[in-house]
Amino acid sequence: MSVAGQVANAREQAPAQAVSKPKRPGSNRLATLWLHLANIYRLTIKEMRSIRSDPIMLVLVAYSFSFAIYAAATGASTEATNLSIGVVDEDRSDLSRRITDGFTPPTFKPAVEIGATEIDPAMNSQRFMYVIEIPPKFQSDILAGRQPTVQINADATAVAQAANGMTYIQNVIVNYVTEFITEREGLMGTPVKMVTQAKFNPNLKSSWFNSVMQVINNLTMITVILTGAALIREREQGTVEHLLVMPVVPAEIMLSKIVANGAVILAARLCCFSAAPAFMSSPSGRLVFSSARSHPRWASSDCSQSQCCWS
Repeated sequence: MSVAGQVANAREQAPAQAVSKPKRPGSNRLATLWLHLANIYRLTIKEMRSIRSDPIMLVLVAYSFSFAIYAAATGASTEATNLSIGVVDEDRSDLSRRITDGFTPPTFKPAVEIGATEIDPAMNSQRFMYVIEIPPKFQSDILAGRQPTVQINADATAVAQAANGMTYIQNVIVNYVTEFITEREGLMGTPVKMVTQAKFNPNLKSSWFNSVMQVINNLTMITVILTGAALIREREQGTVEHLLVMPVVPAEIMLSKIVANGAVILAARLCCFSAAPAFMSSPSGRLVFSSARSHPRWASSDCSQSQCCWS
């Protein structure tokens, strides 16, 4: 028998081998994805334990979201409160007395009348932050249609507070002069009054706003610090070489560090927001803006409000 015949007989006698089906590509991708997620989870647990073993970093995170925010928010105040004010009244008229009595707490302390020669000594000794000089014939010039000048002397040692106080003083003077002219000439006041209400922060305390801004600043700072400390910690503990020889890819190492450090920052921020109302006496809320336009049917109540508030 020829060699070709022997080969043909051997093929016929050999059992039929089962043909293996190729694996579906979707199952391979799912298994690979599950492997990546398992590696990221294990590396995240390892990073969390590494952060827990670094007490200095934990103290820094706690400080950044607690005392650092409180100190920055309450360390400098820009709102105008309890401002000392002196008045040099050279007119001695009804209008000048109204203006003097218009500086009321809590923005101003009761106004004190002084003489013109006491201005410089009082300002140099920091007795008053503001001194207002009302010139002679102030009321008569107003009624005659002239434009008299009121001089305001300000101690600008605290620039922001002095600027805010100047705005309040100007508003008081303008309002009382306008009210005086309206009463004397028998004019009708404004039929619709626009009222602005700040419900979240009714007194517009700067510490409530500064605390929120400081949280954002510290969040950016601590994120950069934790990112650099994650690699430095690996070099200190000698685990960089271990990561390089492990069957993991760089993306898994990076994502695990992001998840671990992000969880620490999120937990610290939530604790900060939970404790903020107790320390800062400021409720947390969202910005709400609502407006009500004047309508003829509201004419009897004479109220048209525009509200920009936090609730």
